[in-house]
Amino acid sequence: MKIKYDLYKSPPRKIGGKEVTRLHARVADSHTVSMTDLAGRIQRSSTLTKTDMMAALSEIGERFLEELQNGNRVHLEGVGYFQMTLTCPPDIKDRNDVRAESVHFKSIAYTPEKKLRKHLRHTKFVRSDRSGHTLDYSGTELVGILTDYFKDHDYITRSELESVCVMTRSTAYRRIKAWITENKMRKIPGIDAYSPVPGNFGVSREE
Repeated sequence: MKIKYDLYKSPPRKIGGKEVTRLHARVADSHTVSMTDLAGRIQRSSTLTKTDMMAALSEIGERFLEELQNGNRVHLEGVGYFQMTLTCPPDIKDRNDVRAESVHFKSIAYTPEKKLRKHLRHTKFVRSDRSGHTLDYSGTELVGILTDYFKDHDYITRSELESVCVMTRSTAYRRIKAWITENKMRKIPGIDAYSPVPGNFGVSREE
């Protein structure tokens, strides 16, 4: 099966004193596949019921969280390795300058299996035929993507925004700054992460 792609504008860069805008490719027409979706697909291709799979996947999620909270690296065979990454105050020169209270969770580092990367290298692509498509996600499309994301996450980091919305670092910073200015997102104190202001991205308003 071929995956649809489209071309999007990269942030302008100065080359030889001139501002140049280039394009980059990314997957088009993608959507979030939920645990329920996966359970249904597994049920159709095996003797396991959807209820059994939902229970198993839910239990895997709980144990996955537990092992990460214990500081362990989790290996899902056929998928890859997951490990917690941390953040601490910048410009530290002496180990004694760092206290436990200043160390926080940053993100989850993912290293895909070699076999998985090998299979994906042979993926075939075809240009998306969506009519009237612009060379960047619209504001409405981004809201939809992040609304799906915040169903299962309390906050998002800049690097996660890059990955989830397939954007460059500078674009992610620009989007975050705009959402903060518009009071749609707020920074979480102590870590490089951002959460939706209630009433935005599918998050209910505070009572």
